Amino acid sequence: DGDWGYLVVTHELAGEREPLGVGLYVHGELRSQVPKGRRRDFRED
Repeated sequence: DGDWGYLVVTHELAGEREPLGVGLYVHGELRSQVPKGRRRDFRED
């Protein structure tokens, strides 16, 4: 009951943390994720 919060996703760039997005976490489910048009794939080759 009442389990909710915000998830802030960051990436380290030039020694500084830069935000990538914010999601809303409600009752064990991540909602309001980064819109599909703003998503990036960060693969390590």
